Amino acid sequence: MTEARPTQKIIPYLTYGDAAKAITFLTRAFGYKERFRYPMDNGLIGHAELELGADNIIMLASEFEGFGQSPLRLSGVHAFTYCFVDVADAHFRTAKAA
Repeated sequence: MTEARPTQKIIPYLTYGDAAKAITFLTRAFGYKERFRYPMDNGLIGHAELELGADNIIMLASEFEGFGQSPLRLSGVHAFTYCFVDVADAHFRTAKAA
């Protein structure tokens, strides 16, 4: 028996100033489900994974020294994340409400 392999080949890894709040927003706005969260002793999130459907995940963490910075600390646009949805207008309303 062979194990099913995910079709996703690139996984975004995002850094947030408040990763817990970001997880709440992403689950409400985009329908992600939290599948893993590693809290650190200092209250920050060292690593988390969110899934959308069977084969789509994003990884994220809190910003902390030696790891990464939130985009809010950087000047200009440095990255984009694209998410394909079935009904864009309905998805926009859900995201805006969140």
